[in-house]
Amino acid sequence: MSATIIDFATRLPQREHLPDDVDYSSPTFLCYLHAVNWKFRREGKRYPLYDDVARLRIVRAHLREVNPAMKSGNVDKARRSFDKFDAEWDNIEDLVKVRSREAYDTIEQQTDRVAGALKQPTPDVDRVTSLVSGIMDEYNKIVTQVTREARGR
Repeated sequence: MSATIIDFATRLPQREHLPDDVDYSSPTFLCYLHAVNWKFRREGKRYPLYDDVARLRIVRAHLREVNPAMKSGNVDKARRSFDKFDAEWDNIEDLVKVRSREAYDTIEQQTDRVAGALKQPTPDVDRVTSLVSGIMDEYNKIVTQVTREARGR
C-alpha cells in the first residue's frame, strides 16, 4: 500500500460512509475507496460494497478511453482499451447482472457489436462511439446504484 493512500486513510472522517462532499467523478474518489477499505480492514471491519464500486470503476476506466481514441483517429488505442474492458468485464459481469438483468443484457449485446465494429479495417467512428456510449449509459446506472448502496451502509 502506498504511503499516500495510508496517509489519506489516517485522515478520513470518523464515520462509516462516504461524505457528501466527495467528487465522485474525480480520480481521487478511487483512492478514497481504497483508503476507506484499508482503514476498515485495519479496524477489523469489511465493507465489500466499497470493493464493488472500486472494481466497477477500474473496469470502466478502460471503456472511457475508447471514444476519445476513436474521435482522435487512434483506432489501435481504441481497440486495446476496448479489449482490456472486454477481458475485465468477465470479472464483474455477475455484479451487474444481480442488480439489473436489463443493463447486463444491453451491455453484453452492445459489447458484441462494438467488438465486431472494431474488427473492421476502418471502423465507423460514429457507430463505435454511439455503441460505446450506450454501454456507458447502462454501466453508469449500475455504478451509481452500487455507490448509493455503499453510502447507505
